[in-house]
Amino acid sequence: MRKDYHDQKNHYKMYKAGKNWLFAGIGVITLASTVAMTTPNAHAAELNNDTNLSSAQKDEQKVTSATPAQQAALDDAQKDVDQDNADIAQNQKDTADEQANHDTLANQIAGKQSNVDQAQDAANKAKDQVAKDQVAVDDAAPCWLSR
Repeated sequence: MRKDYHDQKNHYKMYKAGKNWLFAGIGVITLASTVAMTTPNAHAAELNNDTNLSSAQKDEQKVTSATPAQQAALDDAQKDVDQDNADIAQNQKDTADEQANHDTLANQIAGKQSNVDQAQDAANKAKDQVAKDQVAVDDAAPCWLSR
């Protein structure tokens, strides 16, 4: 039995990277193609007449041997890495700012709670004093007034 193209379902795992969503299937293909394009080809050893070149010059020759497509892929990958690092740094800064704001609010709440506790203590003392004064008034009043 043949399935129609429209009946097929593709599932991809999504990941959040900073402000961007990444799809695992697409990411794996992109990573594999980047690795495949940047993998150097193996060659047999050759006798090189440029034995007087410095190692920096030899490295420069290796770097310049990349094709434009490979270089573009490397540049794009580096831009993505740089953007991800910038996003991580921004997220860490935002987290630190939110933590500092949370700490400030917690200190303010603690101060307000202390004020409420002091006001409640003062109210309780005043209530106790009123009760004592009422007892004193009741005791001082003649008994013919209390009836």
